[in-house]
Order: sequence, then structure tokens, then C-alpha cells
Amino acid sequence: MKDGAVAIADIDNDNDLDILIAGQTVAGRKTILYRKDLSGYVTVEDTPFVHVNECDLAFSDIDLDGDIDLLIVGISNENFGTYLYLNDGAGNFSEVVEHPFVSIDHGSLAFADIDGDTDEDLVMVGSFSSPFMPVSDLYINNQVVSKIEVASETIVPFQLYPNPTRDGRVNIDHVFNTAGECEVFLYDIDGRLISRQTELVVVGLNYLNLHYQGLSSGGYFVQLSDGGVTVTKMFFVQ
Repeated sequence: MKDGAVAIADIDNDNDLDILIAGQTVAGRKTILYRKDLSGYVTVEDTPFVHVNECDLAFSDIDLDGDIDLLIVGISNENFGTYLYLNDGAGNFSEVVEHPFVSIDHGSLAFADIDGDTDEDLVMVGSFSSPFMPVSDLYINNQVVSKIEVASETIVPFQLYPNPTRDGRVNIDHVFNTAGECEVFLYDIDGRLISRQTELVVVGLNYLNLHYQGLSSGGYFVQLSDGGVTVTKMFFVQ
């Protein structure tokens, strides 16, 4: 395969590691699951997974039910997308069509417990293709994801640019559902609060121009909170 990805996890709770691979083959895009049993690895037929290339794969217990679920980003049928599959505990997956994760091109996924609450959160980076715009989104997992009810602080991604920035100036385009005051927080890569300010917003698309002076090179998080929805975006200073 080329333009592919590999992810390894114990999907069926039998204390060995199974393998998922995806990418471009001579026969087209393929996503193939290999389950480990006593005789070795066997191909699992009739999986629900989308066939992708230019992709990334990541296993994590997204719905917090004790088994490993799957998130895929990649290109399928010339369209880029993000695909969520929940595990029933026995290694059988079902797709969740409605989820909060943005669809990105040339994406990369990383799960980790960012907020120290023992569940894994998600960082997604990639781009939109038309028009081209870099994407870096942080999703905080607060509680169980059940069917189409996905509990996440970052349920509406917004756009932040330029990213990276050279002088600490960033622009944010975001759609708000309510008018009023929006709290804007800036955190460093270790989660320490650097600044807090209040912006007035209207219903619909808003354009915020922020200037953070004196920032050293590295990664930072901007968080918007209007009292109902909280969204977070990572950016970098060169």
C-alpha cells in the first residue's frame, strides 16, 4: 500500500493485538482489518469501514464503555471525510453518521488524556481543500458518546488563521448561536492560563481579530466560551 496508515489495538478484548491498515493498492483504496487468534492473523470480512487513502487511523474508547472504538480520516471516492465507528466489545463495529468531528484532508489524529479526567481527548490536524485552510481542532471528551448524541466541548469547529503566526496576531471566524458576551481564553501548551478577554458577538458569523504580544515560539490554545458552547483551537507561534 501507499499513502496509507496502520493502527494496532485489542479490538475484541482477547488480550492480543489486532491490526487495521488502509491505503492505496493496485486494486484501489482498501481498509483491511486483521484479527489475531491462536493460529495467527486472519482477515476480517465484511467490515463497515470506509476504504481510504491519504489517511490516518486511531483507536480509542471514545464512548467510554470499556472497548476500543475507531476514528478514520482520509479520502474515499475522491471526497475527504472523517468517519466514526463504535465497538460492541466483541470487535464488531458500527458507523455513527452524526458526530462532531470536522472532515479534513491529509489529516492526522492523536488521542490523549489532555484534561486529566482519565478519558482520552482528541487533537485533529489537517486542512480543508477548497479553499485551502489549515485545521487544528481539540475535542474534549466529557462523557459517553451514545448513538448520535455526542458529548464534547468542541461541537462546532471554528477557523483560526494564520496558523502558524509570526507576530501573535490571529483571526477567528466562528458562528455563534446567541448574541452577547464571549469569553476568550489563551492557554499555553501545558494548559496554563495566559490571558482572558471579553468580546461582543452577534448571532451568525463573527470575525475576531486577536493580538497576543510577547508570545514565545511554540503551541497555544485559544478557547471561546459563550456560556453555552465552548470551542477550542490550537495554534502555533513561529
